[in-house]
Formats: sequence, C-alpha cells, structure tokens
Amino acid sequence: MKKQREGIGTIFVCWCAVSAGMIGLRASYKRVTHAMTFDDLDELLAGKGLLANPAELHGLLCGRVATGENLSNPDLDRLLIEMLDIDPEQLDELRDQFCGLYTQCLGQLQHQGFEFAPLLPGDEFPLSERTAALGEWCQGFLFGLGGAGAKLETIKIKDVEEVLFDLTAFAKLRAEDADDDDEDSYMELVEYVRVAVMLIHAHLGGPASDIKPVLH
Repeated sequence: MKKQREGIGTIFVCWCAVSAGMIGLRASYKRVTHAMTFDDLDELLAGKGLLANPAELHGLLCGRVATGENLSNPDLDRLLIEMLDIDPEQLDELRDQFCGLYTQCLGQLQHQGFEFAPLLPGDEFPLSERTAALGEWCQGFLFGLGGAGAKLETIKIKDVEEVLFDLTAFAKLRAEDADDDDEDSYMELVEYVRVAVMLIHAHLGGPASDIKPVLH
C-alpha cells in the first residue's frame, strides 16, 4: 500500500478553491435521513442470498452517476437485474431499497456535497478486508463509468486523466497489499478516492461541471 501512497495528497492542493464554489449547494443539500451503510447493503444482499459485492455494487452506481447520467426507473431496473443476476420478480422485493441507494448516490454527488463517501467496511474489520473492499469499490466505479458511456481512453481532461490513472491502480488492491501497521495510508487512500470521484463528477456531469479543479 505504501507504493500507492506516493503523491496521494496532491489532489487536495486546490480543493479549497473548488469547495468555495460549492458551499451554496451544500447549504441546500438535504441529508438522506436513513442513509444506507456498507453493513446495511451487505445484510440486504446476504439476506436474499445474492453474491454481489456491496462495495463494488455501490462503486458501480456511483460511476453511473458521476457522468451526469440520471437513470429512469425502467433503466435502473434493467441495470439492477443485470448487476445482481436476478429476475424481475426478485427485484420487486428489493426495488425500494435499491432505489433508495441510487437516490442516495444521486443526492450526494449531484449536490457536490462533502457527505459523499464510498461505502466500505467499518473500522471493526481487519485492514486487509477494508483494503480489498476499496479495490473492489474502485473497480465497480470504473465499470460504472464505462457502462454510462464514458470512453475512459478518450478522456483528455488532464485532471480527470490523472485521477483515473490512480483509480485504475487502486482497483488492483488486494487484501495482501495491506500493511496492518499503516492505518493512516489506508485512510488517505479512501479520502483520495472520495475527492477524486467528486472531481470526476465536476468535470463529466452535474450542476457544478463548470468548476475546473487544478491538481499540482
């Protein structure tokens, strides 16, 4: 993980300039009353016998949202059926929860709120499991971007190219990459991913797409 840490703080250098343009939006953002957590999603999937990975699933939905895409109900149904490998009858039992999760992703990213965070296991889990989950989240996010029609290899915005390169590297993280004595590095990676996703959304879609963050 230490190799991944190099340069990890650079994305924050000019983030204050971005946040100044977002403060009014944050004031109008309505916090989700019962925001779904990683544990909630994990229990929901396990309770229905579904093998989908909760971190990867949330990452995928956020990737779709990050391009500015706003799925209609039928489109969301089709996406969920494909992602979860279920039939429409099974989806009927889960639709409300997953619509709530998708709305949560939309609300946090479209309002450019600092409330956004990837759904990952809590601190009570071993660092190795959390590291693997972060890799799976990034993998899902990149898959979501591509599924929304973003041709990653053709994106020529320097800021976005740089963070996409990093997220692609993070998507390869596995449990064995964790250093149990390096909790700070993990937290820095999570924060980098969080801000990187907001930066990508600022460039590729959403009400703040005219904001031009600068990385040094």
